[in-house]
Amino acid sequence: MNHKRQAVQTRWLDTRQPAQRTGNEGLIFSDECWAGGLRLAASPSVHYELVMAAIRRTLIN
Repeated sequence: MNHKRQAVQTRWLDTRQPAQRTGNEGLIFSDECWAGGLRLAASPSVHYELVMAAIRRTLIN
């Protein structure tokens, strides 16, 4: 697994309670990662898509 993607998933699970894990919160979280330098892509829009995909994987596992 990509280390950055794993870091995103871990941070998501550590910083958000289950009730907070919503789509809108995902957008906020994506922006937080971008601002903090945890970037999954050079483009903000691609970064957002990759963060949302990583978040979705936490719901499946």
